[in-house]
Amino acid sequence: MNIKYLKHKDIDKNLWDACINEAPNGLVYGLSWYLDIVCPGWDALVADDYSAVMPLPWKQKLGIKYIYHPLFAQQLGVFYHRATDNHTFEFLAHIPFRFMKLDISLNFLNQVKQLSLNIRTNHLLPLNKPYNELLKACNENTRRNIKKATKLNNPTTDKVDLNDFIALKRETLVASIKKAETERLYRLITYLVTNKQAKIVGVYSDTNQLMAAVCLVHFKNRLVYLFAASSEQGKEKRSMFAVINHIMQQQALSDTLIDFEGSNIEGVAQFFKGFGAVTENYFRLKKSRFPL
Repeated sequence: MNIKYLKHKDIDKNLWDACINEAPNGLVYGLSWYLDIVCPGWDALVADDYSAVMPLPWKQKLGIKYIYHPLFAQQLGVFYHRATDNHTFEFLAHIPFRFMKLDISLNFLNQVKQLSLNIRTNHLLPLNKPYNELLKACNENTRRNIKKATKLNNPTTDKVDLNDFIALKRETLVASIKKAETERLYRLITYLVTNKQAKIVGVYSDTNQLMAAVCLVHFKNRLVYLFAASSEQGKEKRSMFAVINHIMQQQALSDTLIDFEGSNIEGVAQFFKGFGAVTENYFRLKKSRFPL
């Protein structure tokens, strides 16, 4: 396999996106337009005629170049046409040594036995069963909250206004996210919705205030639970349970699965597990190349 390093300007994005679309491990995060938003100027490693590709988001600080893991792109790593092309270690070995630090979240099919990696956990909810069976697979607490939320006279809608969602997200965003990343988040949401790459499902109050909503990106058979937000009223009324229940009803008996993206926050992880979500592991590489 001939692996080349390409600067951003030399990447053929049509061939790149064709690889992501055909790859068994293709994810929306790997598409060129998505990368352009979350990590502008990304470079790449490309094998042969784009049969396998690896994005390389990079930055420079105090003259030191490094590969970083961008926000809003849970899994990157190596994407390839055929499972037999899983040469993840070879790709990692081809990252130029001018990048002195590596922080890379690989994807769920990338295996690297030669390195010590950190295990990360994702949560997936397959929707290939009848709705009644999906509901039965939820734990008792989740079923109780679904019942509470759906009894209220606040119907769930697929037509949440983009500005309403951004306003709710602004209200609930954690303070630790930097201003530049916040603006990138809003730019990404706006692009996804206006280009029909995502839809926003949510619940409005009796006074037409958005109480809870989620931005869902549909790529291949995954509905990626990319961004979510709940107001205090939404939390009190358990509105997010109604949102997920609505998606389960819509997508039951399909090959679609909800990709919750996982969480290191125990309460959030328990929320996902309550719907019967199963775990899927992926790996994160953190490595310094500075000489001892």
